[in-house]
Amino acid sequence: MNGSFGGLGGATVIELEDGTAWKQANADDHFRGSPVDHPGAAVIRGVFGYKMRIEGVPEFYVDPVRK
Repeated sequence: MNGSFGGLGGATVIELEDGTAWKQANADDHFRGSPVDHPGAAVIRGVFGYKMRIEGVPEFYVDPVRK
């Protein structure tokens, strides 16, 4: 992940080091944690859409951000 991550707030946009950006798909998902610089992150394509995995955070659905 590019930058630091402190949690999900309902409309969080996450930029990965490869330049792709992803927006949190479910506004009801919230997670607060201690800020972490450049945590490991991965996007997995599944049957119901894309899921993001970030170190120390439960998986959550994301949508690609078009630039």
